[in-house]
Amino acid sequence: MKKMTNSFSLLEMIFSIVVISVIASIAIPKFMSTKDDAVVSTLKQDISTVTTSVQSYYLLNGKIDKISDAVNLNSAVWEISDSTVIYNDQENECIKMEITSSSSDTQLNLTVNEDAGSICEKLATSGISTT
Repeated sequence: MKKMTNSFSLLEMIFSIVVISVIASIAIPKFMSTKDDAVVSTLKQDISTVTTSVQSYYLLNGKIDKISDAVNLNSAVWEISDSTVIYNDQENECIKMEITSSSSDTQLNLTVNEDAGSICEKLATSGISTT
């Protein structure tokens, strides 16, 4: 007597692979867009935090010598030096916040480079611009 084995036919396997690849071709771009949107949202919040922290520090002390005294950000994402805070997207400078002082006033300048990468482009289209 012949034994019957339960298994998939080649046609069923090919059909399954096609269905999975169609679903993946739709889902992967949506996932990547969602990730970029989350990064943009986080960066917008960080910009707001830096602005508020610098303003508060300046109001309390009347001056600001180093931006690192007023700001505490994730050093894996942001480069913080004495007068600047920089975010790089794909090795390109995307966001630069810099404190400039003159004899009469102190300013916090924000520079957004839209050409630095997709994150920077989305950041600019979401309303964050050079000021």
